[in-house]
Amino acid sequence: MCDSELEARLERLERQNRRLKRLGLLLLLIAGSGFLLAQASCNPPSSTVPIPAVTDSKGRPVPPGVTNDAELLIARCGRPSRDVSTAYEDPRPPIPVRVVEYRKHGLRFMFFPGGNAHVGDPPPYRWKLLGVTDMAAADPSRARVVDVSEAVRRMPCWAGK
Repeated sequence: MCDSELEARLERLERQNRRLKRLGLLLLLIAGSGFLLAQASCNPPSSTVPIPAVTDSKGRPVPPGVTNDAELLIARCGRPSRDVSTAYEDPRPPIPVRVVEYRKHGLRFMFFPGGNAHVGDPPPYRWKLLGVTDMAAADPSRARVVDVSEAVRRMPCWAGK
């Protein structure tokens, strides 16, 4: 064999060697990807952090979606006899109020905009409990203020019972 034949044969062997190396690398990448995909599907990520339950200030559970005191009252005690608000009156008062009445229990709950609301802010509001009154008086302005313990006694659902 002459030198030129040896060089040609050596060049051909080197080309084949490069092709085999590329093919081996490609097969290794495909096998590695398949292995990783199999691991991901067999072992889904587990969350070790428990999702905390939403509770009120006394630690009682709060239904999902409830964001304020008025919604919590209605979620726990059902549809009220009357639910009125000055939030959408025209003109709207500087400090709107919401009144929720349960005639069956003889209680009237009053709410004002809580959270970060300021005088004159537009709705929606995060209603905060202002107070509870008895509905026995014909004139709401003369109604007797009911303390929380009496309201809970008369309407246990409010306390989440």
